[in-house]
Amino acid sequence: MRNQTYLRHALESIGTCKLLIICLLLIPLGLCAQSSTSAGPSISRQGFLTRTTIYGPGDHNSKNYRIPAIVTAGDGSLVVATDKRKYNDIDLPEDIDILVNRSNDGGRTWSKPYTLAEGTGVGHGFGDCALVRTNEEGGLIAVFVGGVGFWQSRPDNPLRTYLCRSRDNGRTWSKPKDITHFILGPDCVIPEHRSWWSSFFASGAGLRTSSGRLMFVAAVREDSLWMACNYVFYSDDDGETWQCSQKASPKGDEAKVVELSDGRILMSIRAEGHRLYNISEDGGVTWSDTTSVWPELEAPACNGDIIRCTAPNGRMLLLHSLPYGKERKDVSIFVSFDEGKTWPVRRTIVPYPSAYSSLCQLPDGTIGLYVEEAFNDGVNYSMVFYNFSLEWLLGEERHKSYEPTTPYYTQARQYFINQDYATAYKYLEKELAEHPKNGYAWFYKGWLDMYHKDALLESLHAFNQAVKRITRKDKVFLSTAYSGRGVANRTAGDLKAAYADYTKALKLYPNPQDYINRGEWYYSLGKYTEAGDDFFAALKLDSNNMDAWYSVGKYYYGIKDYGKCLEWLADCITRYPDYSDYYLLRALCYRNMHDYDHVAKNVVQALSIDDNSKAVTMLRELADSAYHQTITELEARHLDDPNNTGWIYYIAAVHEIEGEYGKALLMYKKLYDMDEKGSRSKSAAAERIAACWWQLGDNDNAIRFLEEAIALEEDKDEKAKISSELEYVREHSRDYQKNEELESIRKAFFGEN
Repeated sequence: MRNQTYLRHALESIGTCKLLIICLLLIPLGLCAQSSTSAGPSISRQGFLTRTTIYGPGDHNSKNYRIPAIVTAGDGSLVVATDKRKYNDIDLPEDIDILVNRSNDGGRTWSKPYTLAEGTGVGHGFGDCALVRTNEEGGLIAVFVGGVGFWQSRPDNPLRTYLCRSRDNGRTWSKPKDITHFILGPDCVIPEHRSWWSSFFASGAGLRTSSGRLMFVAAVREDSLWMACNYVFYSDDDGETWQCSQKASPKGDEAKVVELSDGRILMSIRAEGHRLYNISEDGGVTWSDTTSVWPELEAPACNGDIIRCTAPNGRMLLLHSLPYGKERKDVSIFVSFDEGKTWPVRRTIVPYPSAYSSLCQLPDGTIGLYVEEAFNDGVNYSMVFYNFSLEWLLGEERHKSYEPTTPYYTQARQYFINQDYATAYKYLEKELAEHPKNGYAWFYKGWLDMYHKDALLESLHAFNQAVKRITRKDKVFLSTAYSGRGVANRTAGDLKAAYADYTKALKLYPNPQDYINRGEWYYSLGKYTEAGDDFFAALKLDSNNMDAWYSVGKYYYGIKDYGKCLEWLADCITRYPDYSDYYLLRALCYRNMHDYDHVAKNVVQALSIDDNSKAVTMLRELADSAYHQTITELEARHLDDPNNTGWIYYIAAVHEIEGEYGKALLMYKKLYDMDEKGSRSKSAAAERIAACWWQLGDNDNAIRFLEEAIALEEDKDEKAKISSELEYVREHSRDYQKNEELESIRKAFFGEN
């Protein structure tokens, strides 16, 4: 939790910044904004739900990044691993770190880097990470190599293989554990492998089979020759020990495996010109004597990924990501409908220089691709995440486009997608000056007026123009225009008009977000049955929509079925544990059940995620109804993070509300001592200290710290307010009753013996 600015009065609501969050409404159009700040290539992004640049050359003081790996964790979050090649783009034995990032929103935003393994110089780096989900709840495994490079490795000094484990869906990881002795080297458990020269697991996605077996393919140099072959290393105890298969390919490099519907294991092998493949009939232990060629998978020698997934119609598919052609460019997705026998569909994702890639399927059924691409100069790679639907990939959702292609509108739309809203607005104004009947331009202007310009009346006018002028044939876009006007009407307080707009949007194009929007309108009126109908309708359209799951939980709260509400919230938190509103609704359930221990736990958990104003309000209530439970929870957090000013403030404020002014004083003093002179927060802490001294009847110290607050405060209005407080204290001095308790507080506060 980030540090908070101390509030002027105990537990007042915290102001929040208004954010432009309209992606859920734009997803049906394939227009979800990029998280990348750069404009990116001028190619069509229609169909991509998300395109996010996670790393670019120079980020975090690293010249280069390479080697993508991605996995979908058990809670639905996405986890990626990347080589941070600090000084150049060369493989080991260079100085390389491995970084991990997580996303809880389908790849639109990503966490700060987590260093999985830190290189400390040439010959002491790490790289080529592969990820797999284990059988343990929340479990993930990362395997990678370190030390001497693949071609520099020798039997007596081999390239080392390491394993890190996460038990919390990739938030934290164990320290690297050396598992080289399962593979090769002087201490290898398989004597025949002690003479091997080198080995590494292919980076990207590992495999967990239906039986729970974990599996990676290794490229192995059995001798001093400059060529490799493939073996599978597998574990039946969730990665504690590893066994080796028979040789799978006498000539091969980075390779990946996927389980077919009948339990056989299919291996795709890197080769020059076309991919090779082999099949195991016994779970990866033995392999066919010969490998075969896939004629459709024309590709350079390059790493790719292969996964099994389910199409919306229930059809089983294999997806393979590879550069297409003879060079490392045009990374594409190949689709097989017959268990890898043929690959009749290919769709290019990155139509310019691009190389390694890794695939996953998200809980909502869409596909995630983490890929190296070099649009800017064709050399230095950026690490980019793409998210797209299978319908788009298979060409089953190609609606006719009715949007105009006028130059100003085209540029405005692109700048909007790239989140350069100021420039987008300028081009929209130019477009509407020339083409005032362009309803699509009015649509985008409506959003920007509402959020970028904070001009609600102009926004309503723009959306009115949009719904009048967008062709009735374009039901999807027109539906979204009505939905946008509904949001504007709701913001303006015209809930009846908002309801009408959401209903019109749903008639044109039934979608989860507008069912949720309309359900919220019903909910605000106490019409819980109607609200529940809409919330369940949203869930039926998208069973993985967490807003719908949360809304169903709210429905049960509204009808006072708190047990059911808690069940739905438990599922929400399991999938997405970093949303404070889930914990707040759970706290409300427990409050109505008079279980204040759990109320306190959930409110404090919400505050650990963000400065949620509703949580702050509930904390004020808890100070009266569950003081001891609340302080216990807050102090536990403070003990874990003693320098976090937020926890110190909350403890002080709860003590103050309860009337424990001595305890509050000592906590406020911590804040006062931690902040630099002249800071606004130091002035606020001094003001609260003065309030506590005055409540205790020590007028001299109350006046002293109010004067200190005035001296520290730079804002004229705040200074005037504190001055009026000082005048009031001087005119209304409280009786000072010297007693042992007060003297003890004073001595503790001033550090006197």
